[in-house]
Amino acid sequence: MSQIPTEEKDVLTMASPESGYRRHLKRLNELISDGGSLSGHERNCAFLNVEGGKFATVSAVSGLDFSDDARSPVSIDWDRDGDLDLWVANRTAPQLRFLRNDTQESNHFVSLRLRGTTSNRDGIGARVEIWSDWEVPLIKTLKAGDGFLGQSSKWVHFGLGKETELKRVVVRWSGGAVEEFAGVSADGHFLLEEGVGNAAVVVRNVVEFAEASPAPVSSETHAKRILTPTRAALPPLRYEDFEGKTTDVLLGKGRPVLMNLWASWCSPCLQELVEWKANEEALKKAGLDVIAVAVDELDGRSDSSRTTAREMKEKLGLSFKTGVATQEFYTRLQQAHDWPFRRRIPMPVPTSFLIDGKGRLTAIYRGTVSAEQVIADTELFGLSDDELLTASLPFAGKWLFKPQAPAPMPRGIELMGDGDVVDAAEFAIRNLELLKPHREFPLLAIWISEKLMEAGDTDRGLMFLRWAAEGNGSNLAVVNNLAWQLAANPSEQVRDAELALKWAEKGNAMTGGKHPTVLDTLAVALAATGDFQQAIQVIEKGIRIAVAGGDEAGAIPMRGRLSLFRKGLPYRDPKSEGK
Repeated sequence: MSQIPTEEKDVLTMASPESGYRRHLKRLNELISDGGSLSGHERNCAFLNVEGGKFATVSAVSGLDFSDDARSPVSIDWDRDGDLDLWVANRTAPQLRFLRNDTQESNHFVSLRLRGTTSNRDGIGARVEIWSDWEVPLIKTLKAGDGFLGQSSKWVHFGLGKETELKRVVVRWSGGAVEEFAGVSADGHFLLEEGVGNAAVVVRNVVEFAEASPAPVSSETHAKRILTPTRAALPPLRYEDFEGKTTDVLLGKGRPVLMNLWASWCSPCLQELVEWKANEEALKKAGLDVIAVAVDELDGRSDSSRTTAREMKEKLGLSFKTGVATQEFYTRLQQAHDWPFRRRIPMPVPTSFLIDGKGRLTAIYRGTVSAEQVIADTELFGLSDDELLTASLPFAGKWLFKPQAPAPMPRGIELMGDGDVVDAAEFAIRNLELLKPHREFPLLAIWISEKLMEAGDTDRGLMFLRWAAEGNGSNLAVVNNLAWQLAANPSEQVRDAELALKWAEKGNAMTGGKHPTVLDTLAVALAATGDFQQAIQVIEKGIRIAVAGGDEAGAIPMRGRLSLFRKGLPYRDPKSEGK
């Protein structure tokens, strides 16, 4: 049963991570991430209309049985060669697929374009009948919107088989008129205009298509090389050295990083590390910091796995940074690994991550990869976002519209869910351009803001609160809280009286000047600007409304602030935790 709220009053409850809606949506997303599908991965089906009123399945032999989640097939003689081709829109990629009909049969056709005069100009609703030596005529009706989210060509196309002689062509127009047209012959295109009676020949030459060039592929045939379609920055990463000391990975500090996961028992891993060692100078020259982190302790094969990994590192004589993966480190790389796939996929060893100087993931290598390939891929750092997206596609094509880069919102939510507010804040700041357009970013920003302020990090908490208000200016609680912090925070570095007044006036306008708490905030903001006379009038109004509504407890602190304003003093909130 749907958990979506039907009442406006329940929307805020729905936004809570603990709500039934959120919990069920999270579970649905987890099922899809694990490979589940709402469509069931059915292959497309095609049926052939055969004699006797029956249909034959020709899905495979026709070449139409793609595993695309197809939604909108439309027919058109795109290359004008006399047979119908198909355009198919898919929910999955490729979002648009062209299927050209290249059957070698020497059958005949006729294609008609209708133009109404007294009826509608496009001839929608008209029925066309073609008579020959058949027992019954061929009949088609011109429709508008003849499929789900699709519209086939307005050329009314008839397949004639071996027949070449057409005896009668009759159009029953939508206005009620019945008209017979002369001059229609096989293997041609004709315009039938209402009231004319004679068909006009339309010259439409056959279109030749150039062969599509193959998509570029990696020269590493033994590796799965995946380029990320979106530049998403990684969250903070920490691993342990072999002595157990926690080491931070320096992400976003200007130097790219090649992060490698390996194991002492993995022969391909060791071969890869040996090859990298032999090309260490070339890797350094490319500006890469190589970090090889062993996952031995996570596989549970041995209690002495850390010692074994360290001994293998010394045996190989590795001089670049090495260490041992913690569960947190591995989980965050697993999430980064799954990002391009939008689902959870087992991560093999070796797996390597190429990260640019801004801390953004650029390429993933599932399996061994040569130093030469990695160095070549550093050229990707200079590509624009559109160029990187094009390079990441497994097939060639053109966009109908520029796709919006997906926001790594789940990563931010997972970090907060794990209680890693500092890491979540850093992750959000690194990915701000991707996260801000997301409709749920204000909720994440509020969550981060609250936790940062509770921890005493008021400056960054206020920064996230501003972003939340900018992203969702209709949220009264966010607007009011932001105005309060800007007006009443004890820190001079945080306060901004003019900006506080702007947000407070917005909140007051949203409530029609009738909410005592919002009036209280507006009065504090006015006092912060030095307008004590106006502040006194506003807070007195707020006190009256609170008392009239039975909220005597809420009126008490407002009376205290009223006393300050009468003395010409602004209010400073010692708690600095918002309202």
